[in-house]
Amino acid sequence: MSDDLPMGWELVGFPEVVFFQEGPGLRKYQYRKSGVPFLNIRTFVDERIDKKLCNYLDLEEVEQKYKHFLVDANDILVATSGSIGKMAIAKSQDLPLMLNTSIMRFRPITEERLERGFLYFFLKSNHFFTQADSAWTGTAQKNMGPSHVKTFNILLPPLNEQRRIVDKLDRIGDRHRTARNELSHIPKLIARYKQAVLAAAFRGDLTADWRKENNINYINHGIWIIPSNWEWGVMSDVCEHITKGTTPSQDKMNATDCEQIPFIKVYNLTFNGTLDFSVEPTFVSLETHENFLKRSKVYPNDVLMNIVGPPLGKVSIVPDSFPEWNINQAI
Repeated sequence: MSDDLPMGWELVGFPEVVFFQEGPGLRKYQYRKSGVPFLNIRTFVDERIDKKLCNYLDLEEVEQKYKHFLVDANDILVATSGSIGKMAIAKSQDLPLMLNTSIMRFRPITEERLERGFLYFFLKSNHFFTQADSAWTGTAQKNMGPSHVKTFNILLPPLNEQRRIVDKLDRIGDRHRTARNELSHIPKLIARYKQAVLAAAFRGDLTADWRKENNINYINHGIWIIPSNWEWGVMSDVCEHITKGTTPSQDKMNATDCEQIPFIKVYNLTFNGTLDFSVEPTFVSLETHENFLKRSKVYPNDVLMNIVGPPLGKVSIVPDSFPEWNINQAI
């Protein structure tokens, strides 16, 4: 491969030029309501840290056991489980902040050889993800750790060329962000339009011409004025089953046995009817599913809605990627 590289470029082993570290495996009994916040995948929002979504560890425990996992300003943070490649940059205002399992931090060993911005773009590149694809383990949920990353290589141009590449990519990124900000208004407009169409549908407006042709009138049903050939019902009359979920104890979550049942949480629901199980996918064992969570079993094509918010109104249909699923108490 080195024969194909531009002049002055080199293929270098990742550990030669990059410091990387994964966080410790924390247990729920260690969580506190205040103290030192630690990361999880949900805290990564648009490559920034949303500390409102962090849990906390006791300050004294961090000082005694986890001080070496404290994040530094400008560390590049990458999810290495589930949503592999989801990133954030640690800012000074985010600190103190601690790593967690499934989160790795990266930084150059020396910026005299590797420019930090170049490392950032490399971690978003196909060259990085091609190596990750061949390294990660797991079927239902992909995982990648330091033992995999230490086998990676990085393409390294001369330092001045690294800076020119970063400058050009930054300018392209600025244009992309401007365009994305302009486009960000479109989903809100579409959502309003969809709500307006739904309201019209359930008023009978969408079939008004058909009713006029068939001489069907409206009647006042107390709450709404509805077409005379419609009827007012209750959910229990038309739904085979209505239930809410259950959340088991932490030791029954994230099953590692071969028979796993996907466990849906509110942040897996969306406003567009689909289920996004790529966000922190969680599993329970078949035994937990059968013995402890009987009432909260769901199946493909079941309709789910969150009953805890804000915001309320996330409605998703269970896909057929698994024959059985389970839901937590907020659904």
